[in-house]
Amino acid sequence: MAKGQANSGMFKVVIGRTASAAGGHDVSKEMGVNTWAAFAGTDDNAVVDGDFAMLESEHYWGRGSADALARGVRSALETQK
Repeated sequence: MAKGQANSGMFKVVIGRTASAAGGHDVSKEMGVNTWAAFAGTDDNAVVDGDFAMLESEHYWGRGSADALARGVRSALETQK
């Protein structure tokens, strides 16, 4: 499980993803291929935003309870395994 950081009322987590570059070489989080999500607001009225290292068919953005947003982000991450 990835660990995040809390700062000024926001919680942010960054997760690496390996991808294939031209020529079939793997690139990873150290080369900038990463997913991040930042949560802000309250438990009942939160927002999440960030960037996913993703394929063309993958995308996300959400607003709702912090718990529901976290479950949605987790579900999206699980599709990338």
